[in-house]
Amino acid sequence: MKKKGIELSINFLVILILSIVVFGFGISFLARIAKVATEMELPSEEKFYLEACLNEGKSVCIGTNRRVAKIKETIILGLGISNTIGKDTFSVYNEFKRAVLDDDSSFDSDSIEDNKVPDTLEGPKEVLIEKNENHNALLSYVVPLGTKAGEYVYDAYVCMDGTAENERDPCEKHGAKVYGGLHKVYIEVI
Repeated sequence: MKKKGIELSINFLVILILSIVVFGFGISFLARIAKVATEMELPSEEKFYLEACLNEGKSVCIGTNRRVAKIKETIILGLGISNTIGKDTFSVYNEFKRAVLDDDSSFDSDSIEDNKVPDTLEGPKEVLIEKNENHNALLSYVVPLGTKAGEYVYDAYVCMDGTAENERDPCEKHGAKVYGGLHKVYIEVI
């Protein structure tokens, strides 16, 4: 009878230890998710700049458009949009255009081939904005392993419904027209 009691106690301790370990991993996982969620916010200085820029009457403003990044680093930039025209749906696009590498070579979006470029974390996204309201959209990039050192250039722009005014309009390929102009983003990978 005593052996069964000791065996039961040992089983209980093993299950208790395993439960504590699994619980610890769960807490660690949740902490990492919370850290990523807070990193995906704009710094207060950039929010203030975007608000001031939009209050000056500009339709679209970009915060800091130049950033330096290391491999596996995530970069967050702000793009402020002010709805002054009454339409409520806008689409934000963020596209790779070209790169000039430190070894003096270069490539563009048509000739990426085996080159790695900082990835945009989300594709085109629709934003609903009421008339005379402002919205801050996030432009996010992550630099993957294997990305060569150099400067990477992206086009960031906002499209609205309507017909493009000319064939050079970047929104023309999406069946829309640009709102607030084309904005360049420069990411220097070191």
